[in-house]
Amino acid sequence: ERIEHRKADAELYQKEVPQEFSITLNHRLFDERTKAGEYLKMQMANLGHEAGDTVSAGIYAGLQVMLKRGAFQDVLLCLKGEGSYQVDAGESALGNITRLENLAEKIPQYLKDEERKLGELKEQFEAAKVQAERPFSEEEKLSELLKEQVSLNLELEFVDADEEGTEKAMETVSTGNCVSWHRSYLRVHILT
Repeated sequence: ERIEHRKADAELYQKEVPQEFSITLNHRLFDERTKAGEYLKMQMANLGHEAGDTVSAGIYAGLQVMLKRGAFQDVLLCLKGEGSYQVDAGESALGNITRLENLAEKIPQYLKDEERKLGELKEQFEAAKVQAERPFSEEEKLSELLKEQVSLNLELEFVDADEEGTEKAMETVSTGNCVSWHRSYLRVHILT
């Protein structure tokens, strides 16, 4: 979806970008960057003070120009078509116009970046599918280790039982009964 938005915006920009500079701000056409920048700066004064507040400022190259209050009380210059693009506003009126022009010029590059990312994700997905279909190369080793783990767990259970049995056996020995040990577990024979 993002690629479709970037593609539509790149096509719109290519179609609408003026040969000579022009921007429409608040329904007024400007063909001088300096005057446009000063007017845009005056529009920033109309922007609310809460993060996320926006003001529609005009149109550049077929894209809507928006001013937006950032999270840190900064002002963002936004271009909106199918997608949305933004850059920090600066102190310079002329600089802000240059920022908008540069932002619009980068839209085709944003499209290429999204297409490249999609291609990389597809490659990673295909590699993961191939990997998932391969048999597990260490399956025999895992099986042996699991058998060894089960054996060790059983021995530990017998050791725990032996410790409990030893306490009982000591009581038994003190009462005259016989205790014998056999292969990691305790057998108590009670003599009568």
